[in-house]
Amino acid sequence: MIKEKIINTLVSKYDRNEVEIVFNHPHFHQRENIRNLDIDKVIESIRKGKIDYKKSRYPNTVFFNKYYGKENTTYIVCVIIYRNFWEAKTAWKKSGRI
Repeated sequence: MIKEKIINTLVSKYDRNEVEIVFNHPHFHQRENIRNLDIDKVIESIRKGKIDYKKSRYPNTVFFNKYYGKENTTYIVCVIIYRNFWEAKTAWKKSGRI
């Protein structure tokens, strides 16, 4: 309960539709081609996905989930929140809904 409030206040400081999202983390680029990730869907998962409170860690790491029904896949994205931008640390796909 307290963890959810802390993460909600952290995310609510920014407008998810307007925040700058960068992909500078080397872990993301190493896994991008292996996991066949679509960058547009990763960005959409960050902007419109649900927050996964169980995986998220204080002070600045938040996980987002978004299910794409037509493809029957769920994108899970790990984001590190900085003051001026959000950095996608890693992302992966799972078959089906979580």
